[in-house]
Amino acid sequence: MPTYRLDLAFDGAGYCGWQRQPNQRSIQETVEQCLQQLFPQEQIVLLGAGRTDAGVHALQQVAAFTVSKPREPKQILRGVNAKLPSDIVCSLVQQMDDDFHPRSHSKTKMYRYRILNRSLPCPFRRGVTWHISKALDIPSMQQAARLFVGDHDFRGYRASKCSSKTTIRTITKSQVYLYDDEVRFEVEGKGFLRHMVRIMTGVLVAVGEGQLTVDFVAQSLSGVSRSTLAQTAPSHGLCLVWTSLLDNAYQTE
Repeated sequence: MPTYRLDLAFDGAGYCGWQRQPNQRSIQETVEQCLQQLFPQEQIVLLGAGRTDAGVHALQQVAAFTVSKPREPKQILRGVNAKLPSDIVCSLVQQMDDDFHPRSHSKTKMYRYRILNRSLPCPFRRGVTWHISKALDIPSMQQAARLFVGDHDFRGYRASKCSSKTTIRTITKSQVYLYDDEVRFEVEGKGFLRHMVRIMTGVLVAVGEGQLTVDFVAQSLSGVSRSTLAQTAPSHGLCLVWTSLLDNAYQTE
């Protein structure tokens, strides 16, 4: 039962998110349908390293599926890209160990949130940035972002419908920096709660606007309620940049 890894990039604007949902267009189901055409005798189930929200983009989402008979990865790569819509691209296909699972073999993920911080919006970046015309206090945002690093209780940084059993998460990197006229927030960690990065971004923006203090952010990492924090940033400014895999997740020779 050969297992294949797929690396996917997608514009999430037209989708309900990664996960398959009734009567909605998802990334997972769209790719499954294309793979099903390549393997008409198989029952294709595509597993992802994690879920993305509706409207969130990805440069590298790692996924995998298993079939009964092997096929050349290059053939799968060409075939699936020929059938995928233009807002999804498969950049890599590899045959993996039989026990490979993208979620359990993922090590860390890195997300990037882009904020266009200038007086006028940009028509070419409206679908990938959150436009904020008010000047932001970047040094305070940078100071607050560094507080996220480490093991913390992110209870207040999750959506109301989040079903995770624990709200403790480990953040290995968190930084805010300027890139031309954009303020960018990058965060790395093993796993994230539902809407966690978008709520973190909203908190940082509130700090940048003077609505919240850096000291408040420090206090918020001990399990405060969601109602005490800032708005959730819009989904379209968020992108899953990459997923790194554990050392024991390797390609079959």
